[in-house]
Amino acid sequence: MENYDWFSMRRWLARFSFSLFIVAFYLLWVGYKGLRDHTFEDWRVMIVWVGALFGFVLGLMGVRERHRPDGNDGP
Repeated sequence: MENYDWFSMRRWLARFSFSLFIVAFYLLWVGYKGLRDHTFEDWRVMIVWVGALFGFVLGLMGVRERHRPDGNDGP
């Protein structure tokens, strides 16, 4: 049974999944650029990359929620 609550976490993850992928790839690029140009310390690069990892995982969760069946069309 689908939850049609407007404030549902599932609904917002599904809605912003593509945006989360964009943010994750941007953070990955910023971390790489900071590491390459030696403008960031190592700990800051790792924090940015962990943020990119979280964004990518949340994006994958959103894609899963978007493509999840509503339960009415199968066992």
